[in-house]
Amino acid sequence: RDKRAQVLLAPTVNLHRHPLAGRNFECYSEDPFLSARMAVAYIEGVQSRGVGACVKHFVANDQEFERMTISSEVDERVLHELYLVPFEAAVLEANAWALMTAYNRVYGTYCSEHRWLIDDVLKTDWAFDGLVMSDWFGTHSTTLAANAGLDLEMPGPPQWLGEKLVAAVRSGEVDEAILDDKVRRALRLRDRVGLGAASTSAVTATATADDGDDQEEGSIDDPQRRAVARRAAAGAFVLLRNESLLPFHQANLGTLAVIGPNADIAMVQGGGSASVTPHASVSPLAGLRRHAPEGTTVRFERGTSISKRTPTLGARNLDGDLTISYFEGRERQGEPVFAEQVRSGYFVWLGRFSRSVPDNFSARVTGTFVADEPGAWTFSLVQAGRARLLLDDEVLVDNWKPAGRSDAFFGFGSSEATATVELAAGEKHTITVEFVPASPGMGGLMIGCRAPEPPDLEDRAVALARDADSVVLVVGTDAEWESEGHDRESMQLPGAQEQLIYRVLDVNPRTVVVVNAASPIEMEWAERAAAVMQVWFPGEEFGNALADVLLGTLSPSGRLPTTIPFRLEDTPAYGYYPGADGKAEYGEGLLMGYRWYDTRDVEPRYAFGHGLTYGAFDYGEPRVSTTTFRDGDRIEITLPITNRGARAAAEVVQCYVHDVESTVERPQQELKAFAKVTVEPGETVSVSLVLDRRAFAYWDKAARDWLVDPGEFEVRVGASSRDIRHTVVLTCE
Repeated sequence: RDKRAQVLLAPTVNLHRHPLAGRNFECYSEDPFLSARMAVAYIEGVQSRGVGACVKHFVANDQEFERMTISSEVDERVLHELYLVPFEAAVLEANAWALMTAYNRVYGTYCSEHRWLIDDVLKTDWAFDGLVMSDWFGTHSTTLAANAGLDLEMPGPPQWLGEKLVAAVRSGEVDEAILDDKVRRALRLRDRVGLGAASTSAVTATATADDGDDQEEGSIDDPQRRAVARRAAAGAFVLLRNESLLPFHQANLGTLAVIGPNADIAMVQGGGSASVTPHASVSPLAGLRRHAPEGTTVRFERGTSISKRTPTLGARNLDGDLTISYFEGRERQGEPVFAEQVRSGYFVWLGRFSRSVPDNFSARVTGTFVADEPGAWTFSLVQAGRARLLLDDEVLVDNWKPAGRSDAFFGFGSSEATATVELAAGEKHTITVEFVPASPGMGGLMIGCRAPEPPDLEDRAVALARDADSVVLVVGTDAEWESEGHDRESMQLPGAQEQLIYRVLDVNPRTVVVVNAASPIEMEWAERAAAVMQVWFPGEEFGNALADVLLGTLSPSGRLPTTIPFRLEDTPAYGYYPGADGKAEYGEGLLMGYRWYDTRDVEPRYAFGHGLTYGAFDYGEPRVSTTTFRDGDRIEITLPITNRGARAAAEVVQCYVHDVESTVERPQQELKAFAKVTVEPGETVSVSLVLDRRAFAYWDKAARDWLVDPGEFEVRVGASSRDIRHTVVLTCE
């Protein structure tokens, strides 16, 4: 709403089929039920404020390898039981107002022109009344796409619809009734977001009453919103291991060493179109320095570097903000038509972003750079267009005529151009970047800056760890390693981080390893660490939230939404990923994620649903509303949960269903309900879990329906997929 946008291109509900998929950071889980629950809550929340949610990417868009053309070869039953589930819930339960088709093909047909998926399943079976748009440049035809049910080609101006669609209607290739339906859906979406002749709800009318089309976007750094972001981040942290180290006690915090390449820079999001410009982000180092108990000395060493490219210039080395000034035309002449203050040297332009700036523009970025340590500083440019960087009015990096291409900016980016200069600590320098976009409506610019990297970086970190009372070692990835446009190459931590971990653990056993990555990584060192915590890409309040959890203000309450394997070879899709000859075979079938590990009896390093807290929970005996299930019934399972620990904490009670004697192949167990409750020390609360017919059903292709086999089912209640506390046997008639 602050950005004056009527539709949010989210949530992404594709599944974590493989741990190396580049956009896993955008998605919720490897489990369709969990993804569906998250999607429904998200969409209902967004749309309650008068903004449309566009659920994406429909469907089986689970890798970046050959992402524009790969054909996902996935069985229809598997599609219905796994990959379609979150989309179905988004439509039938949350009434999503829009949906985006995927880049990939399914069974050889592009998703944007897949009549069975769009017209049969989405619009007929699920009665979806919203608008179907393509992914950006993901439309490949006129007649096929229009007849399949695609309503809107993105972005504009249209290349395949528009005038070509007019011609197709006039020639009879596309029935006029199909065009009428597309228009109705577009108008319906406008009505829902308050842009139509008559708003459809009081919420929409209120939300958009002062958001006229002629207003510029805004940006509000609201402390109350930051408080929400901080709670959300802390609530998402998953404590994987804790051998009596956490929470830190003041007696053990005389000197706290904060070490690692992700410790002094807040890595808060992945790369690609999901990236947004955050407000000032709080690094782990800044958060711990701000909140450490009085008398604690917090010291820092980077230890190593992980950057695939030169890191983006940010607030750490700026005296104030950067100013970007926009000019009409490509020569940066005359007075700017628009200027704004920014905190980061990363920019993407897709279409017109401001009414004040014409499509044909050029830009100049200016600011004051401050070297916070002496040595050889590296500056760089990567852009979709032309760019040069000046330091104190002298050209330092000239990328006006790029020598090559890279995968940056969706494959339109130049290769990186760099230059190194010796600077003294504390010096201030004027930095200027001249930029011309690649074409009207498409541009990108990344201004890079790398601090000196002396050869003793790792040795200095190890020495600090040896002398410290406790260590917070922050390792992980960043938006270059986990990004739209490419998959990861391995589960290993980038650079020399693993070596740094081993050396730090050798000299200080009181070390918590904080994993700042959005996808599973190898953790051969995990059993040697006193504590391990997965914090994902946690948003701009990262450092404050981390301090809350490490220092015991809050108990960690996240649970793993995806399995962390011992090795890549253990993963379900290992033998089929990423595909060959233009096809991605989904040979693991139904056994994706924990379904594979449980059914094949493969031991994971950390199981789906796992997560520790600062509490200690007892699960009482469950009671069921009935032990015999009939069609149309809803079964309620209730059980008492007691916190016998000394701190308030949250427990996530999970319910898995196992078909004892199925007539078809089924996974060993599947998540079908969960409940999160916060329990005070010594308190007992009652938890309720509800199962309906769908919890016991499988998809039958011949019947084109969900069927339930008569017989016994085990309902397993526990703290993770591998920590089952109670089993109840039910009979389905």
